Amino acid sequence: HISAINWKDASFQEEFKEDIKDFEAEVGVCDIDPKERKYDWRFCKQILELYGVSAHYMIERNGTIRQLVQDKDIAYHAGTSVMPDPDGREDVNEFSIGIELVSSHPDDDLDIENAIVPAYTESQYDALEILLTHLCTKYSIPITKIVGHEDIAPGRKKDPGPFFKWQRIRR
Repeated sequence: HISAINWKDASFQEEFKEDIKDFEAEVGVCDIDPKERKYDWRFCKQILELYGVSAHYMIERNGTIRQLVQDKDIAYHAGTSVMPDPDGREDVNEFSIGIELVSSHPDDDLDIENAIVPAYTESQYDALEILLTHLCTKYSIPITKIVGHEDIAPGRKKDPGPFFKWQRIRR
């Protein structure tokens, strides 16, 4: 998952203040409710770009699928990573397709922790099923190779988190 929940974090703002100022002027941040900003795909994409990482796809809360990087290109979404046993391959960025769903982890977002906002929407699950069906068919990817960041970088990454419906995706 990716969210812009820490967009107004002081250290983030200080590190990227000029880029943020330019981006906010371009997007027209005044028109976006601060509570909705954390789920706005444009802010999420900008955060990835500012950190020099990306994903092949991003799925918005309404189910819109955005391709950010071509499948054939490397998207730096996994960082230091290893596929779970028995696979064991390292450097997961080199051979994987990264998909980010716009959401936050319940540890970081009280609205999600308290079920005020669903961790993932039905529209996102529907879009993810369509995207995974397409990618698995096109590239002959077995369902067992679909893993979360928490599976390839445990301790460092914690997404998609405890509310993600793996059973729905794997059926």
